Amino acid sequence: VVGYTALALYKTNLQFNNLKEAYYYLELGDSEVQCLLCPRECILEEGQRGICGVRQNIKGKL
Repeated sequence: VVGYTALALYKTNLQFNNLKEAYYYLELGDSEVQCLLCPRECILEEGQRGICGVRQNIKGKL
């Protein structure tokens, strides 16, 4: 549990300098996006990650 907590704290402090905008998504408005990469087609609000844990909505962009 301690290692997991430390990792979670580390991940929240990461900088987003090397991120690139994703392909295969739709902007739905109100900062919501829909990922189209896999059949799940996750709809993500600001700050949420998809079920894959890889793609994240940051300011209405994926």
